Amino acid sequence: MWEDSKEMLKSFDLNMLEKTYPNICPICGVEEKHVFFYRFDDEDNDGGVWMWCSKCHSYTHAHVVIPSNWKNPDFISEEVLDDSVDYLETNKDKIDEWVNKLKL
Repeated sequence: MWEDSKEMLKSFDLNMLEKTYPNICPICGVEEKHVFFYRFDDEDNDGGVWMWCSKCHSYTHAHVVIPSNWKNPDFISEEVLDDSVDYLETNKDKIDEWVNKLKL
């Protein structure tokens, strides 16, 4: 079961996008932290961020300003996104590859 974590949210900063994923989880210290952004409107930078750890099952989801060069991947659709990270967890390898490729 996933546990919403304020500590995970505290780990959010724009420099995190320069790191390689999976990354070190601030909760359990294991290299299983993942991050995913989704831009809801192509006309602005309004969107969401999901951060989660596959090891300790800590996660957070928040409304954020998306980095301007973020591109939504075609393998994740808005219809499957919600506050939980179940769907993202099943696609974590593709997501990590996408984020690492963008190297914002």
